[in-house]
Amino acid sequence: MTPGARQPEPAGLDPAAGLVAFLFPGAGHMMRGQTRRGVYIAIGVLGLFLGGLLIGGLTVVDRKSPRLETRLSFYGQMFVGPVAIGADFVHQARFKGWDAQSRTRREALPGETIRNGNIEVATEGQRPPMRRSLGKMNEIGVLYALVAGMINFIAILDALFPTLRRQERDRVTTSGAIDAVLSGGGAKA
Repeated sequence: MTPGARQPEPAGLDPAAGLVAFLFPGAGHMMRGQTRRGVYIAIGVLGLFLGGLLIGGLTVVDRKSPRLETRLSFYGQMFVGPVAIGADFVHQARFKGWDAQSRTRREALPGETIRNGNIEVATEGQRPPMRRSLGKMNEIGVLYALVAGMINFIAILDALFPTLRRQERDRVTTSGAIDAVLSGGGAKA
């Protein structure tokens, strides 16, 4: 910025919009009257997150993964809100079982199944309830879900700290724009 350029002045803190933006992507902007912007945020964030789940499966959201990268990624993914936290809950509750030998909860391996929350040897025809995606697909899915969380984190901050300049710009009416052009402040041909 140039030294004479005016910085946007903070309009204050809007904790309700920040909380609502965490609970559902884009809802904080919708609550503040920026419906189109909120819809775009919701489509972008949820599209990226669900795309990550489609690419890598439900295992991309795993706060108790044996892989450090996946565990750390969950802390960024959780900014998608209850959607990510719910996906992790379903993954932990439905697709992981208690292994009595290692005394940990883990996913069932080929030749094992989960019954009553415990990992057991599979009988003929039984398979694990889920298999982790192969190759780099799981990592790509983790990355998509993480980027979705980081984008929503920025949207939460934007909803939490609105600026006066943006509020003034949002209030400009057609007559105000015509007045600006007539007074010489508009675009030049």
